[in-house]
Amino acid sequence: MKLIERRDLKRQRDLSDERAALEIDRLRLENARTFVALARDLGYTDTDLRHLVAHVDEKQEPLVHLVEQQKLRDVSIPDLTDHE
Repeated sequence: MKLIERRDLKRQRDLSDERAALEIDRLRLENARTFVALARDLGYTDTDLRHLVAHVDEKQEPLVHLVEQQKLRDVSIPDLTDHE
């Protein structure tokens, strides 16, 4: 009976880890798309966009590691227009 419980707990943990990894990937993709859309609106060339995506992905990597280690839950940029 305990073997079945342990397998179930491991499976739940594995599924939870998979969900977290998928959510991180989704957020990274969403963030990159947002930056690309902004860059396109500003008139960046395709070459500039490729460099921008590589730069954004590189800068996100340390944050992703912190999220994976559950040391970070959320990152945001404060709205500076509220203080004007």
